[in-house]
Amino acid sequence: MWLLAILGILLVLHILGQYLWHINGWTYSSFYIDRFNMNEETSVPTWFATILLLASSGLLWMTGTIKALAKDVFARYWKVLAVIFLVLSIDEGSSIHEILSVLVGTALGIQEGIFYYAWVIPVLFLLIVLGFWFFKFWQNLSLSIRWLVFWAGLLYIGGALGIEMLGSYYVTKLGGYDFNYFLLVAVEEGLEKLGLIVFIYALIKYLARLKGKAWIGFQD
Repeated sequence: MWLLAILGILLVLHILGQYLWHINGWTYSSFYIDRFNMNEETSVPTWFATILLLASSGLLWMTGTIKALAKDVFARYWKVLAVIFLVLSIDEGSSIHEILSVLVGTALGIQEGIFYYAWVIPVLFLLIVLGFWFFKFWQNLSLSIRWLVFWAGLLYIGGALGIEMLGSYYVTKLGGYDFNYFLLVAVEEGLEKLGLIVFIYALIKYLARLKGKAWIGFQD
């Protein structure tokens, strides 16, 4: 619950800061506005997202280790996921995807529309490939964990890709970087972080069920 409370506070501070900046023309404390701007890489919300991704990576690696001790055939899937989330956490703080966006956008000559942030194009293809590879792994999960993971993924991908593409269209076709755009940012980042929180909950719940198996594995 405290992770949800932090997310709620960060969303309020982001929206308040953008309202003061864009609607009221408040310029007295750009430091506050920048530090809680969810569109800034050096901000508190970005640090929060990085921590969530790192926590997910650690929990995934722990689960993979327990599964490996139990000689589970799906152990490697957990560890591959752990590496993916580690890479995502690095990207969250260093904006590697923005460099990718420039490279892809330049190569394809994209200047507007839903693919203005062009990094989504290769990521969409990668998601399709990973989706096929992880499908049996996902099916092997217990029903409750399976659906928690499904909803976590839907929230995260819906924010990171779906709302990002909507934001691309808005910023190039409609209003630019105005207050409404930053409301879209709040929706995007809120969905991403909510998805990560649900995912962490699912992982902790799954690990709790593995406690007995982990003990047996360490005794062997």
